[in-house]
Amino acid sequence: MLDFMSTQEYIGKKVVIDTKSDYLYLGTLTAQSEECFTVEEVDVHDHSSTTVCKEVYIIEAAKYGIKINRKKA
Repeated sequence: MLDFMSTQEYIGKKVVIDTKSDYLYLGTLTAQSEECFTVEEVDVHDHSSTTVCKEVYIIEAAKYGIKINRKKA
């Protein structure tokens, strides 16, 4: 788990949030609390529905852009 204070510098920047579940979040970090992060203009990617590994998906997003499918998560 990230330290709450250490993530303040990422507000307003594009981030990748990898979870213990099959979901990966790519987007702009707009807010955080001790319980959650808020990401806007976000690609919520269900890794279980693809054969592409998470690392390759992230590299492709960096190269070609984030495939926005949610306004906020």
